[in-house]
Amino acid sequence: MKIPMLGTILKNKSDSDLVVFESKKSGISESFRSLRANMKFVLPKDKQLTFLVTSTISGEGKTFCAMNLAAAYSLTGKKTILVGCDMRKPKIFSSFGLTNEIGLSSYLSGQVETWEEIISTTKYPNLDIVVSGPIPPNPAELMFAEGFEIMIKNLKELYDVVILDTPPVGLVSETLDLMAIVDCSLFIFRQNYSQRSFVDAVNGLKTNKGLKNILAVFNGVESTNVTYGYGYSYGYGYGYYDDEKKK
Repeated sequence: MKIPMLGTILKNKSDSDLVVFESKKSGISESFRSLRANMKFVLPKDKQLTFLVTSTISGEGKTFCAMNLAAAYSLTGKKTILVGCDMRKPKIFSSFGLTNEIGLSSYLSGQVETWEEIISTTKYPNLDIVVSGPIPPNPAELMFAEGFEIMIKNLKELYDVVILDTPPVGLVSETLDLMAIVDCSLFIFRQNYSQRSFVDAVNGLKTNKGLKNILAVFNGVESTNVTYGYGYSYGYGYGYYDDEKKK
């Protein structure tokens, strides 16, 4: 692999998507905290941080990872916002007990006037959400609307951490353009699901398109002996839950 591996995430065997909040002492929560810590080796410490989370195809766990990374940052006292940019397949709202009636698509299509109107607070301190909103007929075009860059620019001034949950790059094109406005891009691969060709394709983005700060994260790892990026390894013999098929 030509792109650096930032870390690995254990397989989620619980009934919850928000494991960092609801199972703080578990091995999977520790893997998200280690992922957060490893980001300090990639980007300047204490700098405002904006990154996107994506994958090659649906089902690799990008939204799950984006939500729990947002949780991990918010627990450190960082003012964090998670933006649901995947307007084709909205997911975030249900995990946080929110509605999807008004969101990013509503703002970008001009149905609401300001980006402030689409920010939802959560019951968790330091964490706000922008849900994707109703599925539009033209999600790719909306992502290029002038209002999107204006919103991201303002969010960077208001929040310590801005996380974009974007569509899979193997299915759509707009995610590649979003890489220009973030500090780094996390590509999620899932054990026993992602194909080797997916890794080759992401390597190609780095070599052929010259994209920088692309990092890999392996999700759904079964092993109890997990090696994280930058040479750290931890063994977990605890924190496993009932199996969850939807992960």
